[in-house]
This record gives sequence, C-alpha cells and structure tokens, in this order.
Amino acid sequence: MAATVSHTFVAFGELLQLHKRFLELLGYSSRVLELDSALRATHKMEAKLSASSGLIDLDDDSEDCIRFEDLDIVTPTGNRLVSSLTLKVRPKENLLLTGCSGSGKTSIVRTLGDLWPVRGGRVYRPKARPGAAYKTVFLVPQTPYSSLGSLGDQMTYPELSTDALADPDTKARMLKILNMVGLGDMLDRYAWHEKTRWEDVLSLGEQQRLGMARLFYHQPKYAVLDQCTDAVSVDVEGDLYKHAADLGITIITTSQRPALTSLHTRELKLSGDGAVWSVYDHK
Repeated sequence: MAATVSHTFVAFGELLQLHKRFLELLGYSSRVLELDSALRATHKMEAKLSASSGLIDLDDDSEDCIRFEDLDIVTPTGNRLVSSLTLKVRPKENLLLTGCSGSGKTSIVRTLGDLWPVRGGRVYRPKARPGAAYKTVFLVPQTPYSSLGSLGDQMTYPELSTDALADPDTKARMLKILNMVGLGDMLDRYAWHEKTRWEDVLSLGEQQRLGMARLFYHQPKYAVLDQCTDAVSVDVEGDLYKHAADLGITIITTSQRPALTSLHTRELKLSGDGAVWSVYDHK
C-alpha cells in the first residue's frame, strides 16, 4: 500500500513537471516563429532592393572598367557611409581611397567584392576571366592570410601549387615573382613543398610581400589593396606598385599613407558624413 501511494505522488509530480516543460517548449516555438517571420521579411526586402540595384558583371569586353553609379554604401546596422557615388575606374588608372577611419573606404571594397549587398545604385565590373580562381577583382587584405599548405600554395592560393610546380616554366615564373617582391632568399630557408605555420615564421612585412606575390602570380586585370603594404618600407612599396603596373594590373588602394599619392592617377576622398566625397586627379 505504501509503495502505491509513493508511486502515485511521483506520478503527480511528473505531471506537474510535464506542464512546465510544455510551457517552456511553447516559448521556444514562439521565438522560432518570430525568427522565421523576421527572415522572411528580410528576404522580401532584399528582393525588392535587388530589383532596382545590384552588382553587375559586364559581358561586353568593350567596356573593360569598373563603374559606380549612384552607389549608396550602407552598413548592416543601417548607417549610411557613402551616398550617390558615381565614378569610373579605367584600366591603368590607379584609384586611391582615402579618408578618416569609418568613412567607408573598406566598405566600398566589401561592396565591390560582393561581401556586402548593394543597397542603392549599381556597381559594374568586367567579366571574370574564364577558369580564373577568383571572380573579377582580386583582393589583397590588410591582415595577411596564410593558407594551410606549402610555400608554393601560399603563392597559388586559392589553387594548389602541385600542377604549377610540375611545369618548369611556371616554376621559373614563381621564382621570378619571389625575387620581384624581395623574397627570393626564402628558398634558402624553405623548399617549395615545405609546410609550416607561415604566420608564425614570417614577419608581418614578409607576409604582406607574399600576399603581393600571390597577386602577381594570378595577374588579374583589377586588384584591391586594403592597406596591405603598411608594414613594408616606402621604397619597397613603390617597387611593388611599379611591378603591378608592368604586369598590367590596375590598382584600387585603401590607405592613409601620403607616399602613395604619386603612385595613383586619381584619389577618392571620403569625408565620413556620407553625402560628401571628392575626386582628385593626380596626373
């Protein structure tokens, strides 16, 4: 009899706990429904924006340039950094983006690279080269990225270097590029196929020069340099820009180093208050 009474009380207790768990589940379900509703509203808004603005890859090779038409740069939090930017970047006309921190320099880069959606206006890019490992614009970021792989893989990223090093002509070209960026002596310390944590064994300046070697290896039409040469000397920086010009690479640079002014054809200066921006011709 005592056991029956005990089991009865336990059962009642479990029933009460079950009611509490149902209430918790109801609360979780309500939050999931709210999230789903918010996501659907966001998707509808994005679709509406895409109907009147966007990032467009040009199929017509006759217009081999980058164009911004009435471009608005808006952060994910809704803060407007740039308004109605209209500008054309032609081949061999390097563009320097300057302005105070938070004025929108890197935001333009993110929009151009399709990392941020185009909130207003349009961005036109040349058509990507067939078979290229990147889309249209090659980005060299401020913080060097060292991939998991060999020394050769650091240059050919996002491709592997196996096929490249198997070709004597390509291997000779890779060595020429290393000498071009001042890293020819690296082969005295490391073999092409050697693997290590490159961010630990190379200085910041060496990592940034290796990032430029990656750019020269892929040799795109356009490249964006997001303050990626800040850790090298001014004379080395000038040589890197000269090599880019010799390879036919048009550069868009975000930087605040005055020495870069003479290396660019035009300068886009952002004020930071969104509506004010100015373009200066240097040559």
